[in-house]
Amino acid sequence: MKDKIIQSDSGGELEALTNSLMQSYEELALLHRISDRMRINQNPVDFLNRLGPDVREVIEAEQLLVFWCRKVLQPWELPAVISSGDMDLENMHLEVIWDRCRQQVSQPNIIINDSNVDRPYRFAWPSPIRNIVGVPIHRQKQLLGALVGLNKTGKADFDSIDTKLLISVANEIAVFLENYRLYQDLQELFLGSLRALTSSVDAKDPYTCGHSERVSLIARSLAEQLNLDEENVNGIYLAGLLHDVGKIGINEAVLSKPGRLSDNEFDQIKKHPRIGAEILRPIRQMDQVTQAVLSHHERYDGFGYPEGLSGNHIPLAGRIIMLADSFDAMISNRTYRGALPVGAALAEIRRFSGTQFDPELSDVFLGSDITTLLGQLDTINTKSFPVGVGQSFNKLFIPTLN
Repeated sequence: MKDKIIQSDSGGELEALTNSLMQSYEELALLHRISDRMRINQNPVDFLNRLGPDVREVIEAEQLLVFWCRKVLQPWELPAVISSGDMDLENMHLEVIWDRCRQQVSQPNIIINDSNVDRPYRFAWPSPIRNIVGVPIHRQKQLLGALVGLNKTGKADFDSIDTKLLISVANEIAVFLENYRLYQDLQELFLGSLRALTSSVDAKDPYTCGHSERVSLIARSLAEQLNLDEENVNGIYLAGLLHDVGKIGINEAVLSKPGRLSDNEFDQIKKHPRIGAEILRPIRQMDQVTQAVLSHHERYDGFGYPEGLSGNHIPLAGRIIMLADSFDAMISNRTYRGALPVGAALAEIRRFSGTQFDPELSDVFLGSDITTLLGQLDTINTKSFPVGVGQSFNKLFIPTLN
């Protein structure tokens, strides 16, 4: 009889140990998945949306909430909320939860674990909430948000194991959000530097002021309509900003000359794609941009420059920049002519589809929402153009093209 009791106790201990190991494995697997997804260029909303269901499953919560402070908030403001679960929570519920969490978890080691299982509620919670566990998301003593689980489903209440896991996840989120902020700061510095560079190039000719930024917006819009991935869209945007960077090596008198260029002057202008590519070539990470800068004056029929490429031998980014560059040039004032009406510019794109322009890109562009695009370009005109330049944007018309 004694032996049977010992054997029974050993079996219970073994089962408890097995359950503990399984729990630890699930927690480690969860943290590994989170760490594996932490790419600094990933949108926080995407990261947190993917994280939510996994965390909710491991801690067995009916609902998981991630409160995320994108900016410094006033006490009464509700931060962004990423939610996973099927509970019917209204904005009023979220405001109550955040207000209590903000007051309680303002210090790094303070948590909320409230229910009426072992003791009375500390707070009066809205009716859908039976129990709640909340931990702060802190980075360098700054409250970035809170990670909150609602309504334990596997047993009566959240316990210390759930709390420790949430703290570990919250620390991972804090690292991600801080790295993302630093990445955004670095990206803004990078783009600011590029804009300063392209503005210095545009400034060599007052009639092209703002041209590079407008080309980048047109090119990005076209790339998005082609459903290219984010990396390619961003590369094409940068190529639009930098497509004329080689003009920094061209004589200003040639760039701003009114009227027709001589053959020798045009030969000088034709050097700018190669000059631009040589400027960018040492930057290994910008190879796509370099190829686009080099090829943005190649024509689909092979009569462009500098290499006379044709059709799909021209990089897609180069073909996109060619169309965007040409469209903006047509609807902008230049030293040698006034701006064309938008309808006339669109007719020219249709006319030269298959010769100067990629016919598929032409069709996509002509079928897009040109009016919205022009509104975006107009904001650049009002910021960048000298007085009197580009004012035709406010008087443009878009006739129906047959």
